[in-house]
Order: sequence, then C-alpha cells, then structure tokens
Amino acid sequence: MTNLSNDSIATPDSRETITAQWLTQALSVNYPGTEVKSVYFGSEIYGTGAKLRLLLDYNAAGHRHRLPPTMWIKGPFHEYSRNIHAAFERETLFYRDISPQVNIRSPKGYFAADGVVLIEDLLAANASFGDPATPLTAAMVRDVLEIQARYHALWWQSPKLDILGKRGGSLKEDGVIERLMQPESWNRAMSMERSRGVPTALRNRERVWSGIERLLAVNDTLPECLLHGDPHIGNMYFVDGRVGLLDWQRLMRGPWIWDVAYMLAGTLAPEDRRNHEKELLRYYLEQLASHGVVAPSFDEAWELYRINLFYGMVWVVVPDGTQTEEAIYSVSSRFAAAIDELWQFD
Repeated sequence: MTNLSNDSIATPDSRETITAQWLTQALSVNYPGTEVKSVYFGSEIYGTGAKLRLLLDYNAAGHRHRLPPTMWIKGPFHEYSRNIHAAFERETLFYRDISPQVNIRSPKGYFAADGVVLIEDLLAANASFGDPATPLTAAMVRDVLEIQARYHALWWQSPKLDILGKRGGSLKEDGVIERLMQPESWNRAMSMERSRGVPTALRNRERVWSGIERLLAVNDTLPECLLHGDPHIGNMYFVDGRVGLLDWQRLMRGPWIWDVAYMLAGTLAPEDRRNHEKELLRYYLEQLASHGVVAPSFDEAWELYRINLFYGMVWVVVPDGTQTEEAIYSVSSRFAAAIDELWQFD
C-alpha cells in the first residue's frame, strides 16, 4: 500500500512555509530521491481552508517517478481554518488510509499528514467542476452511486470506523445541524429570495425540524459505514464524461442512506428524480451487494430514502457566502420538491 505520511515531517502552517525544501521532504516519503528544485505558486483559493496550485521543478529522480509539474496543496494555512483543524485531519485520513485501499474516482494523493495534503491537479486533466445550481443527469448520478457503493462497502460495520470518532461526525457532535436550524435563522431564510422554491407546507420550521429529528433517530439504528458526508454537486468533478468526488473534509461514519439520499435528491432536477429515483436506488443496492454487503431490501431502502430527504432542507439556512444564492435556491428547491411529493402533510 502507498505510504503518503511521515509523522517526523513538520507540516507547513502558512503559505510562506511551503518551500522547495519542505516539498522535497514530503514527496520523498513515497518517491525516494526526489528533490524539488524550485516551486512557484499559481492559483490561490481561500475559503474554509486554503488551496494553492504549485508549479514544481524536479531533479532527475522526480522525473523518473513521473511526478507531475503541477499539484495542489490544501491545508489550514490561515487563522480561521486553524480553529477547525479536525476537518483537515479527516481529509488527511482519507488520502492516507482510505484512498489507497479503494478504487474510486478522486484526486490522486501524493502526501498527507497533520491536515495537509498534496493532491493531483485536475486542471491538468482538463477536468470541469460541478456547480450546485446545475443538476446532474441520471447517468451521472448512477456514476456517483457506483463510487458510493465502493467506499461504503470498504469499512461496512468495521472496527476501523473508530478512527472517525462518533457517528455523524461534526454534524451531530458539534451541533452543526441544531445551530443552522435555530428559529431566527429559519425565519430569516424564509424571508429571503433563496426560499422561493419552498412550498407552504415546508415553510413550517417545526415540521422540518421534526423530520430531521426523526431521520437522526432512525439512522442511529442502522449499520455504519464510511461516508463522504457532503456529496453535493460542488464537491464533484468531471473528466472524460465520468464523475469523481472531491473535498473529503466532512468524512465521517454513519448509515449509507445519509450519503445516498443527500446526493440523489440534491443533484437531480425534480422531473429527472421523479422518473429515475427508484431505478437508481435499486442500482445502488445491487452495487453494494456486489461488494459483499448484505444490502437492505428495496422497500426498506425506499422508506429510509424518504425519511432522509429532510436533511437537505438545511441548504436553505446555510450561512451567507458559503454558497451562491442561486445554488442555495436550486438545491433547497430540489429537496423541497422531493419531500412535497413523497410525504403527505395535513
């Protein structure tokens, strides 16, 4: 198995400490003899963390290893991101311990330790990136379900899940859902243009919150597996007509349906979802069984799918600036349409 980590290497904590010397140490863990002779910075993206595109010049050993001339470094390189270091540790864990074990479409990792990762430059592969406001086709969703079945099966009910902490990760442990769904946040969202796709029956916070509490209670009784945790379209990329998954910072343990319902209902336009959701759910169950998991029956899976739709309504209350207003409207409208169709309200 590829070893991407070496605990003796101190990781950079700022842009200024990302040097050719440090990159030489990091890449030499898995590519012996490599020396980075120089490094230049390309695009720089600052959000929850920092993503910097690196342009690298290697010695002969680096070229023999066929290391790419560009890659990205991700990590907690500014003050705010250092306060949520655990999220970066989860992505480190994915590239260090999980990605080498499972054949899924995700960026190749070159180094991963202490919240810092060096990963493939997808721009060099002519990748395009998902926009939550633009829905996927049913064929694309099928692609993602195949990926999900692979990583769900990898640690299905395995003690290895213990390294991920408690079920539900930070969404439950840190009270993220409760904070997002506070009455003042909900009422503000309902007064904004982003909520124009939410029907009258779902503008009632107590009704939506009751649905979320129900799904959390039901999900606590289900088998556990490895979850991406946030498989929305903005965390996807496309190369040669195939879909891959990005941004594993929400990596967590929990029931398979959390990922599947969130992805399926949140990425398809309502008409496509209506026409394909049952066949796509059956496809996922077939894929899961093909990896050796005793999959639930379709009837059980369908009921769990209906129950888990309510989590998607948190999109309407996400903090300003974390997504575009059009993306918030588009995704929350998809979930609202699914709930409105599949649940009967008085």
